[in-house]
Formats: sequence, C-alpha cells, structure tokens
Amino acid sequence: MKCIKVKENYTLYNSVLAEVKFLNGQFIELVPKNNKNTADIPILCGNREMKLYVVNMPKKEQYNYALKDQYFDKALIRLDTDGPAHINKTMYDLDDYIIPPPHFHKFDPNGDMYAYFPSRFEKIKSEIQNNPHTGLQVFCDESNIECPSNVIIKIGMFNANHFAKDSDNLKFIDNLAI
Repeated sequence: MKCIKVKENYTLYNSVLAEVKFLNGQFIELVPKNNKNTADIPILCGNREMKLYVVNMPKKEQYNYALKDQYFDKALIRLDTDGPAHINKTMYDLDDYIIPPPHFHKFDPNGDMYAYFPSRFEKIKSEIQNNPHTGLQVFCDESNIECPSNVIIKIGMFNANHFAKDSDNLKFIDNLAI
C-alpha cells in the first residue's frame, strides 16, 4: 500500500508518530459490525483529529490495532496480531523481507508500507497474539500513546463465549484491566 501524503510530508508523518498522544477514556467497547467487533476511540494529540481503531475477528480471536489521522487518511501505524506474513517488497535483507505476525506496519520515506517487529517485544510475542490487553499496551507503547493503567476492553456479543453467565462475565472483566 502506498500513501502519497506520507511521501510528500514524511517529516510531518514522523513528528506525528513521535508526539506523545493520550487515549481518551477508560473503556474500549468493541461493538458488532460486519462480522467483527470494532471500536474507534478518540486520541488526544494537540489539535490533530486522531482515532485508535481496535478490531476483533471473533472466529479467529484475532485483534488488530491502528492509529489513524484525519490529514493522512490512512493508518499511520498498525499492529496485526495474526493473519498472513507480510512481504516487504522494498526490503532487500532477507530478515526484513518476510515478516510473520504479530507485526507492525509503518510507511517509509517513499510512502510505501512495510512491516517490522521490534526485538524488545520478542519475549512476549505469543502474549501479544493471545491477550488483547497486551496487544493494546504494546501498540500504545510503539505509537507513543499514553494509556491509562485501568483500561477495560469490553467485547461485543460476537464473542459471546466470554459472557456465558454473570459470574463468568465478572471474572472476565476483572482480568481485563491492563
């Protein structure tokens, strides 16, 4: 995928990613939409209009995270916790060519999207893939988003197995705080 606005404004793109941002709220409620559970949460970042998107694929128990900005109109950075490996067509080092999940996506100076995975998260790779709260924390860390320590992710009814009965629901919600 290519983003012409990133290519034309790469310095701005990097400064937006580097700027400290703030998650607005303590609840992320994923609601059913097109066979997925989704949420879009406002992100506070100066006068920029930004949103954090969280998508849950219920059949796979997969969570993806993306930070979007109104000006660029694309995900500035994205975390895919599952799915196919990404092939970096502009990379020539084989270690950087095929990137299995989980992986992040960003844009290079030419506006081309590439995948990478920071080595500092290597020890928690399976946790990122299997725990939506770890995925959220890692995404926020990589995106410079300050995230309250008590954020709760509430999952919509497409993931009804987590809400089987009230006592199970309470136990599940108790375990959601990051």
